[in-house]
Amino acid sequence: VPVEDAFAVLDRAATLRGGGLLGEAHDLRVRAGVLGMAGRFAEAHELVARSRAIYEELGAPTIMITTSQINAETLLLEGRPHDAEGVLREMHEAYEEMGETAFNSTICALLGHALCDQGRFDEAESFAKRSRELAAEDDFASQGDWRLVMARVLTHRGSFEEALAVADEAVAIMDATDYLDRQGGGHEARADVLAAAGRADDARAAYGEALDRYERKGNVVAAARVRARLDRLVSDGAV
Repeated sequence: VPVEDAFAVLDRAATLRGGGLLGEAHDLRVRAGVLGMAGRFAEAHELVARSRAIYEELGAPTIMITTSQINAETLLLEGRPHDAEGVLREMHEAYEEMGETAFNSTICALLGHALCDQGRFDEAESFAKRSRELAAEDDFASQGDWRLVMARVLTHRGSFEEALAVADEAVAIMDATDYLDRQGGGHEARADVLAAAGRADDARAAYGEALDRYERKGNVVAAARVRARLDRLVSDGAV
């Protein structure tokens, strides 16, 4: 669903749902995620705070923690990986204590991304491996994202062929879904590998694929990030 249409969908969902504080709290978090894609971060954080207040009022701290993935992804999009890491670690610890694996596998992969964003690649690798260990075979989010984390780790180490192979696997997994934003993330990570390997023309094509997905989704923040990376290729004289 494109961002510009998402609020109407959420309004319809709220009508169907009716009253109930738990439903309202979750609705606020989803709306926050959509606002983040639109670059409206201050509004997004306000909605997250309102949802947190509802969970506290209900005395539901575990639910408050385990429904924070959208908040963490919004923080990553905003360029705040340290803050995202804190949210994700809290979720990971809660899931570990419960013995839960389905959501935990995705959270481990997202933790890997947050750590890569901070240049902590060895730690990121450990969470990618934990995600791989926990992930169900048909869990496209986990199966795609742990591979993207490993592609980033391997690129950092200069193992470009291995990084590209695992990125290609992730792209194939994501492109088989209708999740435009995750498709964009796969193509963007693949482009980063190609750019680091000095394959500028291939990188430009891959960034183009990522930009197409982000623009179709309406994720203006990610689209701007990809455009900046394309501009950097040009300014470096690579294309």
